[in-house]
Amino acid sequence: MSNQIDPLHEHKAECERLRQQAAAQEQRISELTHENERLQQEAKEIKAERDLYSKLYGDKLRKEYEANAEQIEAEILDGMKSGVDFAAFVRELEAEMEGKAEKRDAG
Repeated sequence: MSNQIDPLHEHKAECERLRQQAAAQEQRISELTHENERLQQEAKEIKAERDLYSKLYGDKLRKEYEANAEQIEAEILDGMKSGVDFAAFVRELEAEMEGKAEKRDAG
């Protein structure tokens, strides 16, 4: 009879070990679920902030263009006539506009 008790005791011990392992895994799943929810919320907040910055920057560029539209269009036409690398020209123009905006903001 002691042979039967020993395997029964081993099975009970194994069941308890498996129960504890399952509980630990459930706890880990719960922690990961909470972390996932937190990260999703953080991603939403970052996206909203990015969208706001994008809108504000677009608005700023639009206002600067409206304030300098004739000059910008004249420089673009002049650049196209002279065969200047248009991409380089646009980068230079953007840098110039940024410089003007920074001077205006600082003054």
